Amino acid sequence: LKERCLKHCMPGSLEDPKCVTHHKLIHAASEKVLNDTKTVLEENIKDRDVLVLVKKRAPPAPPKMAEVSAEEKRKQEQKAPDKEAILKATTNLPSHSVDRSVAHHNMRDFQTELRKILVSLIEVAQKLLALNPDAVELFKKANAMLDEDEDDRVDEIALRQLTEMGFPESRAIKALRLSHMSVTQAMEWLIEHADDPTVDAPMPGHVPVESAAEEAGLAVPQAVNGASSAEELKDELTEIFKK
Repeated sequence: LKERCLKHCMPGSLEDPKCVTHHKLIHAASEKVLNDTKTVLEENIKDRDVLVLVKKRAPPAPPKMAEVSAEEKRKQEQKAPDKEAILKATTNLPSHSVDRSVAHHNMRDFQTELRKILVSLIEVAQKLLALNPDAVELFKKANAMLDEDEDDRVDEIALRQLTEMGFPESRAIKALRLSHMSVTQAMEWLIEHADDPTVDAPMPGHVPVESAAEEAGLAVPQAVNGASSAEELKDELTEIFKK
């Protein structure tokens, strides 16, 4: 089929035996290159199918020996010298009185001392965590206290921006906590939930501003107890570090 196409489109081209191999037939609908060793039925070619005769791209010519040698020479010129080349080039240069052994000795002493310090720190940490059974639990409590303080904190500047826009303070605080202190996201949340009946419902684990003011008198003994427990926890941690 390819020979018939070449004979029809390029008269006299079949005189060159390489002309057939330099062209290819492409099925236009499927964009598939037809195989020369298969038949029309095997390639599933039907009547009125469009075939495109295309000349293959010539492979790039291999580089000439002169170009290869020039490239290798350029790479050798740009290559960094090795130790032998440096010693050979600096053989006749005058030597300076540099005590290399002393500098190396000082560096070795520094590495030794640093290693001793690291080993001592590891030993102290091991005693702190292994010999005291309450150390791990106390660290967990301390981290929980820090995380709780971080969750309860509200950005005053962001809160002021929202209240100046006319949003109630309690809703603004809730929106800031839900949006991780992002003023833009908090404002969008407030606008979307303006008509939501549950917009003033407190978040889990948080006390609303109104009820917090009413329970201020009842919270005094609890605050004292919380402060005393925090002091006890601090004393326990201090004792561990002393040991």
